[in-house]
Formats: sequence, C-alpha cells, structure tokens
Amino acid sequence: MVVGLLVLGRKVIRSVGLKIVELTPSSALAAQATAAIIATISVLLGLPLSGMHVLVSAIIGSALARGTKISLSAVKQVMFGWIITFPASGIFAILLTEAALQLNLLNI
Repeated sequence: MVVGLLVLGRKVIRSVGLKIVELTPSSALAAQATAAIIATISVLLGLPLSGMHVLVSAIIGSALARGTKISLSAVKQVMFGWIITFPASGIFAILLTEAALQLNLLNI
C-alpha cells in the first residue's frame, strides 16, 4: 500500500491537484505526509484501507485548512468512482473466478 503511494502518489497529486483544488508545494507535501502517516498507522493496526482514498482525502483536507476553493463537481466524480469501485471489483472477481473454474484453470 505504501509502495502504491510512493509510485502513484505524484500522479494522483498532480491529477487531483489540478481537478479538485489548486495545490501549493507545501500543501502537496502536507497531504503526502498525512497519507503516509495514516497508511503506516493502518498497517500497524492491521486495518485495510486504500492509500489513494487517503491521499485524495488529505488533499481535500489540506485545501479546506487553507480555505481554498474546492471543485465540488470533481469531488463528486471522485466519490462516485470510489462507490462504484467496490461492487465493480467484486463482480469482476466473481466473473473471472467463474471463468477460470469453467476452464479448469483453478485447482479447487
């Protein structure tokens, strides 16, 4: 999870920083540090979470702390994506597993 933040964090910050809110270097750093700390605490507690969700939330939190205008339409798009991701992933996993079972690709 932390590796994902390290690898994709810059892309997410750039994308979200342009679409949701205009980020300053200091607010981007604060968001990255916050996401890393939350991810580390989550791992230590054995709690699953999405690093990207945490990073985007930290970016929004940083913007709110600075009183910066946030694009609510962009936030709604991101949240819609989050809501759709969970059931879509589950359905896709079911379909792939069923296909693998039908093709005798799994030793179950």
